[in-house]
Amino acid sequence: METIKTANFIITDDKKRVLLIKRASIQEDPNLWSLPGGTKENNETLEQCLIREIKEELNSLIKKYHFFQSYTMKSDNKIVVASYYTGSIDGLIKLNKQECSNYQWFKQKNIPDNLAYNQNKVLSDFFDSILY
Repeated sequence: METIKTANFIITDDKKRVLLIKRASIQEDPNLWSLPGGTKENNETLEQCLIREIKEELNSLIKKYHFFQSYTMKSDNKIVVASYYTGSIDGLIKLNKQECSNYQWFKQKNIPDNLAYNQNKVLSDFFDSILY
């Protein structure tokens, strides 16, 4: 069974909001909101993957980050180990329209119910873990 590793970023701002991207119509789980991130390439660490994915999707640099938690999801033919980091970005966001059609900052109570990749659970755990 194939194992796929991903690095994903819970980006927060000073208004206690989380950044979500809307997946492009040609992507897996099209038109769903999700946290930015993606699949690790063979020659990189998870941290390098995180930095590359944020640059590719948002054209932004990571200001600071730290590891939050990993989740393992199994399907018929693969195992996905999704690692989540939290932190902030520097600079303006300029979306890669091949990967994302939109972005928006969400307060916890306004996060859509059907995020891609079961990320509602991730964000619920994240908000439960922090003290605002």
